[in-house]
Amino acid sequence: MKRHSATAKTEAAALISLRLPIEIKKCPENNQYVVFCKPLWLSTQGATLKEARESIHEVIAMYFEHCLGQGTLEESLKQKGWKRGRAKNPPARVVRQETATVKIPYPIPLPQGAPAWARNLDGGANVSAV
Repeated sequence: MKRHSATAKTEAAALISLRLPIEIKKCPENNQYVVFCKPLWLSTQGATLKEARESIHEVIAMYFEHCLGQGTLEESLKQKGWKRGRAKNPPARVVRQETATVKIPYPIPLPQGAPAWARNLDGGANVSAV
């Protein structure tokens, strides 16, 4: 996955770490692991637990990067409402519940006259949302 980076001299990038609950289920029909991040209504699958877990991390990061890039994050999250009802999918057995931690590059405007070292930060801010 190609990651965006802040290249303008007036911005620095920080990595925001989000903690989001995920559910991992194993479908009996095809033995695939399906991962669901309910707060964002995002899902993906994988042949193994490791593959499914890596896939949901990538999907969540892509969602945030796309919304931030388009300037639609607030609107998208508002549309999700965090109150959406249950999906009408056939029941699957929950095999594991975890938290996905995803690092998302986020540009930070720098004040005029900021020192040169501030323009080259790779960030490390941690934010938790549960």
